[in-house]
Amino acid sequence: MNKKIGTTGNEAAALAIKQINPEVIAAYPITPTTQIMETLADYEAKGDYNGQIILVESEHSAMSATVAASLSGARAMTATASQGLALMNEVLHIASGLFTPITMVVGARALSAPINIHNDHSDVMSVLDSGWIQFYAETVQDVYDFIIQAVKISENPKLQIPSMVIMDGFITTHEFTNIEIMSDSKVQKFVGKYQPIDSLLDFENPKTIGGFALPDVYSETKNAQSKRMKKVKSIIKMVANQYQKITDRGFKFLEIDNPKAKKMIVAQASVCGTIREAIKNNSKVGLCKINLFRPFPDQEIINALSDSKEIIVVDRANSFDSIGGPVYKEIRAALFGKSNAKITNHILGLGGKNISILDIKKIIK
Repeated sequence: MNKKIGTTGNEAAALAIKQINPEVIAAYPITPTTQIMETLADYEAKGDYNGQIILVESEHSAMSATVAASLSGARAMTATASQGLALMNEVLHIASGLFTPITMVVGARALSAPINIHNDHSDVMSVLDSGWIQFYAETVQDVYDFIIQAVKISENPKLQIPSMVIMDGFITTHEFTNIEIMSDSKVQKFVGKYQPIDSLLDFENPKTIGGFALPDVYSETKNAQSKRMKKVKSIIKMVANQYQKITDRGFKFLEIDNPKAKKMIVAQASVCGTIREAIKNNSKVGLCKINLFRPFPDQEIINALSDSKEIIVVDRANSFDSIGGPVYKEIRAALFGKSNAKITNHILGLGGKNISILDIKKIIK
């Protein structure tokens, strides 16, 4: 029987990880996700988590340890944010290129300089093309649900692709709200026991992993990654259907409010709650919330927005070019030749600057 508890986004993430019970968690603290590892350490101290928490000296080391654990046949997870994610960048590509099915929680936070500890999406948008699946959580409930599903998705034998579950720093990470959770046994039954396809500790079948690749072979490995990424959406649908049966909550690539509205706002994560309040009782304006950003749900975007007359894209990161933010460019590319809509871009909320209902009404007007 599922039950309701009051919790924060960080605590919900820690609870989901504890219930999944990975063999290895690599830990290095960084605001605003430090509480995830602190909570997991409490679970370990109380005997509620029986895996191994490895304390490392940097986020680069955290991802390196997670990759090594995964290659050794363990289910491995970690969490980070901002400069920590930037420091991991080298190893993110190694993780995806070696097909390690890691799940990592990211509390999205502005990148330096200047130093800022508050929310925007500059960190997670900077690693868009590192070969990881990207899920964007709006609510604390999303955080809990997405982490549990992400593990099962990443570990699917047809994929073995790492996942990021992203929530907004100091907004969703620290928001206290009621969510519905499952029992430890129910979660572990859902995700199942991790069955590694290859393991460096399989001494009967030794192999080389991550060797040197000349241009012709390197191209083939990247093509293999691309082919696997194209299978992600079908695996997500399968896992979401299974999750729906035990929770009444699955996963949608997009969530649409007022689907018949001719003016649509496109956004991700926590700002979607503000947008809903701004367009409440306004049937002329709708919301397209993107939950999955890598792989990009292009066909779903076409289906949802091709009849729109005007599309307003809200970005929380700047691409520092003359075109617009990263979400805006993806939307424009997906709809090229498919829509005659006027597409505009608003880059808001950088460095945690508040996005108010009035701000949303202004961009609608």
